[in-house]
Amino acid sequence: MERGTNTTSSATVAQSSNDVVKSSSSVEAPTSSEEAKSSASQDPITVDCSGKTAKPVQKQQMSVTVDGKKRTFLLHIPDAYKGDKPVPLVVDYHPVMGNGEGQYNGTTYKSQTDPEGVISLYPDGTKSADSRKMGPGWNVGPCCSDDDDVKFSRAMIDAVKEIACIDPQRIYATGFSMGGGMSNHVACFMSDVFAAVAPAGMDLNTTNSAKCNPERPISVINFRGTNDGTCRYQGGDSGFNDGLNFLGAKGTFEFWKEKNGCTGSATKNANGCDEYSNCKDGVKVVLCTKQGGGHEQGDGKIGWPFLKQFTLPASFVK
Repeated sequence: MERGTNTTSSATVAQSSNDVVKSSSSVEAPTSSEEAKSSASQDPITVDCSGKTAKPVQKQQMSVTVDGKKRTFLLHIPDAYKGDKPVPLVVDYHPVMGNGEGQYNGTTYKSQTDPEGVISLYPDGTKSADSRKMGPGWNVGPCCSDDDDVKFSRAMIDAVKEIACIDPQRIYATGFSMGGGMSNHVACFMSDVFAAVAPAGMDLNTTNSAKCNPERPISVINFRGTNDGTCRYQGGDSGFNDGLNFLGAKGTFEFWKEKNGCTGSATKNANGCDEYSNCKDGVKVVLCTKQGGGHEQGDGKIGWPFLKQFTLPASFVK
């Protein structure tokens, strides 16, 4: 996997004074996909911004306690955020052996979302007790953390919603390398929270895909390079003795086609990416393949316009 950047500048990271403790709550699914679609378009959520104290900040270190363990993340609130109306939230997951600050510095999304006042989060992964597995990383099945990163993601989002005016129907996930694996993972297990996801540099694996059961159709755009030497485009064993066996770029593309009930053949969209657009509830499944491309971050100039097309059905919002 890609080794992330682990540098931290204490001069530019504001330390939060208290840990924020949250627990995830159960979410009732709609009775049908058609109900979800109708609810999303006809019954948008009203968000009260009063009492939200968050102000623009470049990097604020925050934490939540999950299963008795302190988990950390960086909060970024751009200058365009005014706090008078709800804004989207983007969770951006780092590569294995990296951290939130490394992804904050390497992401291609922040330059696209900042002018729109979008808040972004850069969570820190943890290490597995198994010394053979690299870390810090994410628990995406057989690798690379022992912690419940889905529960952590839910708690982190809930904590930020307490202080900032977040639109709960416009929460998105992205990430690179194992962070791309994690954003594919949350599409499986957090479709009741994330409206759409944009992974890069990693696919679903045989372990988490076997358990993948989204509560609703969810839009996915994957970015992959044909010459990726870390997570091979064709899939298979990772080669890092970590238990990961990947579906491959096209395998993941076809997996999401089936999960989202897409019909017909894939077509080329305006960005030259392969796209299934005839899917349940108006979602889309996209694979952006860079011929000759290596192991690299996704393209925020393509990814962000894709993500923000989609909203979470109102019936999923608690």
